[in-house]
Amino acid sequence: MTGVAGLVASYGKKTVAQSVYLFNTAGTGNVTAPNGYTKVQVEALGAGGGGGSTGGRAGAGGGAYAIVANLSVTGGSTIVYYQVGTGGGVNNATLPTDSWVNIASNAAPANTSQGCLGKAGTNGTGGVAGTGGSAAASIGTTKYGGGNGFAGSGSTATGGGAAGDGGSGGNAASSVPGTGGTGTNIIGGAGGAFNTAGSAPGGGGGGDNAGATAFGAAGVVRLVFS
Repeated sequence: MTGVAGLVASYGKKTVAQSVYLFNTAGTGNVTAPNGYTKVQVEALGAGGGGGSTGGRAGAGGGAYAIVANLSVTGGSTIVYYQVGTGGGVNNATLPTDSWVNIASNAAPANTSQGCLGKAGTNGTGGVAGTGGSAAASIGTTKYGGGNGFAGSGSTATGGGAAGDGGSGGNAASSVPGTGGTGTNIIGGAGGAFNTAGSAPGGGGGGDNAGATAFGAAGVVRLVFS
């Protein structure tokens, strides 16, 4: 009798396929949880910083990654707000911004019950390399930091790599950009070589010689409803 009851209960369950959203254009937006869904997994990778030439050539840092799984939502009702970070400008012209997701309000989350936040890398400026987005300053149940940039003379200044969902971004070295973090769904962008922008998503720009080409790459946000 027990076996029959268990079989009937299992047969009566409705399986809902996952609904996945990926946003990789810098800016803000929102998504209403689709009807029939009760959970969402949120992921965010911060933007990369921009490289610099003023006061010395300096590569920028890559963005950090964060994830929170199984946040409760009400299909057709809960609004999920997000921001995809904007890459930093050359010579500190504009600051890079964080990427985040919040199921409670249209603002960066304060804790993991609201969502996640991946810190942006910092710009390379004044001959000082930018640092990778901090895992400690990010918000998530799993977090990986971005790689640091490298400051140097000539064409040695390079950018740090962004983190991925499987690991941290690589630090830049003399003439060698940092590698992007490994991943399955979000693979971090590599840092930029000298006079080269960081690779998307989240790579830090390389050093620049006033060519204004070593921008940081935008971040990315991923939502998985189930």
